[in-house]
Amino acid sequence: MGQGILNETEVAKKGDSLYEQIRLTVETAENIGNIVSIDVETGDYEIDADVLQAGRRLQGRHPKVLIVAKRIGCVSLELRTGFHFGMRPRTTRQAVQQAPSLEAPHTGF
Repeated sequence: MGQGILNETEVAKKGDSLYEQIRLTVETAENIGNIVSIDVETGDYEIDADVLQAGRRLQGRHPKVLIVAKRIGCVSLELRTGFHFGMRPRTTRQAVQQAPSLEAPHTGF
C-alpha cells in the first residue's frame, strides 16, 4: 500500500478494521480459539492454532509482511501484535525481557 512506516497504534487500528471485514468468514465453530494472522498491508490472512505457523505461511506469500494476530472469537483474550515477521522490534524485545517469569518459585526442597 506504500503508506510508509506505521506506528503501533496505527497497526492495531488497521488490524482491528481488517478483522471486522473478515470476522463473519473466520468466526466459525471450528476456528474459535485459533489465531488469525492478518497482513495489514494486503488484508491477506491465515488461520492456525499456532501463531508462528500462520505467520510463516503469510511470509511465504508476502516476504516483508506486517502482521496483526488475533485469537478468533475471544475478545477478552485477544492477541494483538504488530510486527515484521522474522524480526523482533526493540519494543517487543524489551517487553519479553520485562515479562514476569512463568517458572514456579524454588521452594528449597
